Amino acid sequence: QPARLFPLIIFVYIIYLVFKDISFYKRNMKKIILAILIFLVTSIPMGIYINKHFNDYTGRFNQTCILNKELVKGWYGGRFTVKEVIIHNLKKTFLMFNYIGDPNHRHNLSMYPELDFFTGIFFVVGLGYSLYKLFSPHIFLFAVVFLIFIQTGVLTIEAPHSLRTILIIPSVIFFCAVFIKKARDFYLKQFKEKGRKPSGDKKISGLSFLKIPGKMYFNQ
Repeated sequence: QPARLFPLIIFVYIIYLVFKDISFYKRNMKKIILAILIFLVTSIPMGIYINKHFNDYTGRFNQTCILNKELVKGWYGGRFTVKEVIIHNLKKTFLMFNYIGDPNHRHNLSMYPELDFFTGIFFVVGLGYSLYKLFSPHIFLFAVVFLIFIQTGVLTIEAPHSLRTILIIPSVIFFCAVFIKKARDFYLKQFKEKGRKPSGDKKISGLSFLKIPGKMYFNQ
């Protein structure tokens, strides 16, 4: 389950802050200690369960993960290696946003892209800009969330799998928002450089294209 990877996100961000702003830990030491205590109290019961029922805890992983060579061999009849399947799944998982999505009707409009045409563009451009500004604190956090949780889709035998990558949704929305903000800033800048100030109507009409994705999706 993707949620099990949350500690990895926290760990990566802890390392990031060591290099980005080590003084953060000094300023927030009391809060950090409190957070660690809460984490220990809430995680100990789960740790005890995992220790006693390790096979149950990892059972589903062994049934769906392509790192299991026997699973890959049985699923593909020995035609592909684990490495080849990883590369294949990587392509299918990243293409599910704008090209061919999850075929399972329980997860998605079967075979439809996970994002509509316009939102897909916002996402790709926003993601590209975010990678350019990767080490900005907020962008780095959402990029880490995206890159870690996308692995749950890449490593599943049933890729593309939108349900197992569901926790990337906040990051996808964030990258779209990054594009929208940059587009809005650029739009307003054009008026400012010409010594004009856009009226309320012009502000609205300039971003009215944002209504299109919702109409397209709900009219499927």
